[in-house]
Amino acid sequence: MTLGFITTDVMIPEPSDAAWPKWAGYAVAGGAAAAYLYSGDYIDKMTREINRIKERSLGPPGFVYELVATKNGPYPNLNNGGTINLKVGDVWKYGQTTKGFVRYSDKDLKAKGLEMIPLPPGGYQMEILIQEKYYIYGYYFLHGHRPPGNPIFR
Repeated sequence: MTLGFITTDVMIPEPSDAAWPKWAGYAVAGGAAAAYLYSGDYIDKMTREINRIKERSLGPPGFVYELVATKNGPYPNLNNGGTINLKVGDVWKYGQTTKGFVRYSDKDLKAKGLEMIPLPPGGYQMEILIQEKYYIYGYYFLHGHRPPGNPIFR
């Protein structure tokens, strides 16, 4: 309904068309309506993926982690092949591991300006795969894109 109203109003010229607050309001309302309409597709996709994971065996114990920026500046954006400016503490990637802190060497993390932070609650592999999905999709729903270090919803 919101998108239909905006489309109709755009097609019929009137004096208020010159007022920028009107168009700013339409941008916010239209963006929110589009996000609502299209987020359902991603919620369905996430649900299907989680249901498939639940069919697996539990697997070994592990935890979900986030790789966060340790310095301000450009970081690789694996979603588009470019770079993105992050601030200290910004999430670059969510992942899961059953190998603990040996997943990445301290030297590699430091060279890339990243820190690995475990996220609660952890569990068996099947459980942490589901937790990882929640973190990645949650980031997407909040920011409108995946974390720069997560090129897919894995």
